[in-house]
Amino acid sequence: PKADQLIDDFKMKDSEPVVAISVDMLDTGIDVPEVVNLVFAKAVKTPVKFWQMIGRGTRLCKNLFGPNEHKTEFVIFDHGRNFWFFEEKYKEKQPSVQKSLLQHLFEARVSLAQTAIDKMDEPVLQGTIDLLVKDVRDTTDSKSIDVRDRRKELELLSNRDTLAQFAAATKADMLSIAAPLMGWRNVRGEDDAYKFDLLLTRLQEAVLKGSPQVADLKGRVEAEVALLMKNQSPVKLKAAAIQAVESNAFWANVTVPKLEEIRTELRGVMKYQAQVSPNRLLPKVYDVAEEHVVGYDRTPKLDGLDLVEYRHRVEKVLREHFMNDTTLQRIRAGKAVREEELEALATLILQVDDKANLKRLIQPEAKQSLADILRGLVGLDADAVEAAFTGFVHKHPHLSAQQLRFLQVLKNHIAQNGGIEIERLYEAPFTTLHAGGIDGVFTNKEEVDEIVDILTTFHLHKAAPSSPPPESKRA
Repeated sequence: PKADQLIDDFKMKDSEPVVAISVDMLDTGIDVPEVVNLVFAKAVKTPVKFWQMIGRGTRLCKNLFGPNEHKTEFVIFDHGRNFWFFEEKYKEKQPSVQKSLLQHLFEARVSLAQTAIDKMDEPVLQGTIDLLVKDVRDTTDSKSIDVRDRRKELELLSNRDTLAQFAAATKADMLSIAAPLMGWRNVRGEDDAYKFDLLLTRLQEAVLKGSPQVADLKGRVEAEVALLMKNQSPVKLKAAAIQAVESNAFWANVTVPKLEEIRTELRGVMKYQAQVSPNRLLPKVYDVAEEHVVGYDRTPKLDGLDLVEYRHRVEKVLREHFMNDTTLQRIRAGKAVREEELEALATLILQVDDKANLKRLIQPEAKQSLADILRGLVGLDADAVEAAFTGFVHKHPHLSAQQLRFLQVLKNHIAQNGGIEIERLYEAPFTTLHAGGIDGVFTNKEEVDEIVDILTTFHLHKAAPSSPPPESKRA
């Protein structure tokens, strides 16, 4: 907790501490001239860090050992055989050159132009040539030394008449000379716009080719547009284009020119997308009256890491010993089980591990049964979940790629977690497909109601009541 203060103390001459042991804290940015002993306690493997660590001892220090006895050397104790590794074994790799976003976009447009030639679509070719000419001219305006050295070649490539012929040699020069220099253009905070350009360009080529990639790329476009914050004034001005992307009629007869209109209309507002983390799950919130709490014996409440560790322990016992148990198989199939069957299974689990008590996982603030806990631990059978949604998909054959992807995420969640609360449909990961969750993806209220009806069959619920005793015993 006081690491910074300890480092400051260590850097002070004639003060304690005089020996420091650290991990990834004293390899760079630390200047301690008095260091004369370095200990490498483990293998480093990274040449940059290796030389940074050596650098801790290379600082000159006058009068370190007395008047006019300056520091001239230092000692390294290399327990990780690092010197042997870097002298004998290590072969430096040439770093791979990463393509910039604008290079990817430029190459995609070159590919689109070539496809337009192959398909003999002159309007698409000419429109793409205009974009390529602008890209090359914008690059030529850069003040980069690399660009300046190739300026004459770029000026030739920016001649529209030359590009319009799109000879093989011209295409090769575009890809080998102009494309790598695209990264020198000033993006000026328009990353979101250029990413949208790239996505639409790839979709345009897929449409022109009649490629099966159209469905996937279309879904990605719908997802990007769905994230736009419609309460922002610049986004409101683009309502017509947004509504077009969200309509089935637009996609039924989609063409490259129509996609170009969408690109030019919406690229400027893509920076107004809602920022949603795909991996963050919001906490569950329950509001349950005290009298409705499941009446199991009260035990010390587990929470935080203790609860996580205990769940892992119980889950391990279940997966190693009880996956073939008939009661557990019925739970995984989404079927009801009797209370006494659950109690019997809980007893068997305790016989294997007396620290794996299912009842300790029941949270007092939630309406939970042992069946809920078991389904949450081992999930549901994927085939059972798939079968529950089959009828819905067949009933609605015109579902969009975005809607089908939403259903797949939903099915995966149910299979892994044993069920889902309706409130979760308005949280991540579902809001990554549309900021409005299920209501944003399925605008038809009847379809939403049908999905909710299906979910009730997987909703966390109480176990089935025990069978009534025979009439004679009741008497």
